[in-house]
Amino acid sequence: MSTGFSHADTEPYVTLQDASKHFAVSDKLLRRMIAQKQIPAYRIGGRCRGPIRLKISEIESAMYPMGAAM
Repeated sequence: MSTGFSHADTEPYVTLQDASKHFAVSDKLLRRMIAQKQIPAYRIGGRCRGPIRLKISEIESAMYPMGAAM
């Protein structure tokens, strides 16, 4: 029986700091994008004060809309 969920389809979550290093931008810029709802952010583990986690693909979609050149 299949649940429709595949671990191969899941993208890892990265920390705010790792994402800022990946894109060579400041934490402040990513926090602003989160506050303006340009990118989704997640807190893993059920703690409302846990570290912010992001998905690289979601940041790429916001920073480079519709296949813009990187």
